Amino acid sequence: MKTYVCIKHAADSATLADGRLEERDRYLNPYDLHAVQGAVDLAAGLEDAEVVAVTVGGSEASSALERAMAMGADRGVHVVVERPLDAILTARALAAAVRRDGGGDVVLTGCKSVDSQGSQVPYRLAALLGWQVANDVSSLAYEDGVLTVGCEGETLRVELPCVVSAGKALNKPRDPTLPQLLKARRKGVETLDGDVLGIEPPEGGTEVLELRPAVGRRRGVILAGDPEEAVAELVRRLREEARVL
Repeated sequence: MKTYVCIKHAADSATLADGRLEERDRYLNPYDLHAVQGAVDLAAGLEDAEVVAVTVGGSEASSALERAMAMGADRGVHVVVERPLDAILTARALAAAVRRDGGGDVVLTGCKSVDSQGSQVPYRLAALLGWQVANDVSSLAYEDGVLTVGCEGETLRVELPCVVSAGKALNKPRDPTLPQLLKARRKGVETLDGDVLGIEPPEGGTEVLELRPAVGRRRGVILAGDPEEAVAELVRRLREEARVL
C-alpha cells in the first residue's frame, strides 16, 4: 500500500506578537500530526507499504516534512510555491505532486489547519483525483482493499483509492525520539517547482492579509452560598447560559 500524507507548515496566531509572523510561529499543523500517525499505523504490518509526506509552500515548509519523516514517513515531497496559497491552489499542487509521483492507494490529511480552519483541501483534492473522500475520521482500519472508518458516529466502508482526513479522535500522535529525528535528516526529500508542474492558479482566490494574536474573552465568576447552592447555580449557568448541558 502506498499512502500519501499531506501536511501544512501552519501559522499559530496564538503565538504572534504585534501581528508579526516569525519563522518560530510556524510548525507542523497539529491536525496533520494525527494524519501522519494514522498513515504510519496503517502501514505497520503491511508488506511493501510506503508512506510519503507531501507539503506545499516556501522553503521553510521543509521543516514540516522533517517532523513527518521523524514520525515514520519514508520520504518527503516538497512542492515549492512562493506565492500566497489558498485551498484551491494547495489542492491543485498536492494533486499534481501525487500524480507525478505515480499515484497511490490512500491520501491522508488533517481535517483542517490551525490557521485558516477551512476544511476544504480534502474535498478539493478528492475531486481533482476523482477519488472518494471521508472527513474527520475517528477510526481507521484496512482489509482487502477497503478502508473501514469511523465518521460522525457512523462506520463507513471506503474502497481504494480514497482521500481520508484525520480528526483529533483518531489517535494520539507519538513524539519522535532523538534518534528518529536524526534519522529523518537522512531520508530523501524531492523538491518540485510548482511553476514547472504547471499548476494553474485559480481565477479568484484568498490571501491572508494579517494574523492577529488570539484574544481570550473570559471572566471568572465566584458563586456564593453553600456547596449545594453553588453547584445548583453552576449547573443552571451551564445549561441556560453556556448551553453545554
